[in-house]
Amino acid sequence: MKNLSGMWLLQQTLREWAEADGSSAAPIEMLTDLLAAAADSHYRGRFDPADPSLQAPDGLTARIAAACTATGSAPPTSRGDFVRAIVDSLAAAYADTLRVAADLSRRRLERIRIVGGGARNDLLCALTAERSGLPVIAGPVEASVRGVLLQVAVAAGDLTDAASARGIVVDDGDGPARFHPAAAVATATPTIGDPS
Repeated sequence: MKNLSGMWLLQQTLREWAEADGSSAAPIEMLTDLLAAAADSHYRGRFDPADPSLQAPDGLTARIAAACTATGSAPPTSRGDFVRAIVDSLAAAYADTLRVAADLSRRRLERIRIVGGGARNDLLCALTAERSGLPVIAGPVEASVRGVLLQVAVAAGDLTDAASARGIVVDDGDGPARFHPAAAVATATPTIGDPS
């Protein structure tokens, strides 16, 4: 099993920048603007998001810059470059981890499903499709809440077992966004999905 930091790296970097800008929290507009800048960024440096040196919150941008430098890349110079490095590094780590899992299980993977907060990040989903060569399905965003509710239903006897819980179809409105490897990055909107 391999645990990747996921969106925590981006959240902590945003928090660091918000504090530097004199704000107590990063507004959603900051994230939207930075994802747009990351989509336009020509920076392609990457790092290992599972690096233990990146697990503490304070001073994270300096450690990310050092991690990029350690892989032979120039350090990111703008906030958009930092966000691009984070998102690209996560996408590459997801793709690498899935390749290892496929090799170990001797199964061919057909698609990737990104759930939770990462499902709202179109750039992350698009880059994951590009790096893995597999289609990415984004959502549901509230996957953990659904899982807990289904576990409660099984425990209460409203559902017979976990298999019956997995068989329940939940209407997500328009359905999940899908990203395909060939055109994923070119068609990704550089914003987060509707947070409602």
